Amino acid sequence: MNIYTGYDSYAGSSEGACLIFAHTAKEARLLAWPVLQNWFDSEWIDIRARRIIGEDHLRELANADFPHVIESPPVCDVCETWGGGEPDEDGRCANCEWWD
Repeated sequence: MNIYTGYDSYAGSSEGACLIFAHTAKEARLLAWPVLQNWFDSEWIDIRARRIIGEDHLRELANADFPHVIESPPVCDVCETWGGGEPDEDGRCANCEWWD
């Protein structure tokens, strides 16, 4: 099972993205569409799914070995994103470790 981020192409991933566990990018888009349509009123053609590599700590969030979407994964306390590496003991991602 692969890890994907799903987002609306017009809004961009910084405006809102969901975490997807799927076998293929097409399956990830299918899973993300209802979520993003609810958030942005997105059409099918506007949905993007980008594979995430090197963020194996996100795999711990998966419920089981079936495809699904997590709408609100845990975020970094500083930058409020979830794709910046495994959080440290203070809740900061690898990109924000140097911030006080």
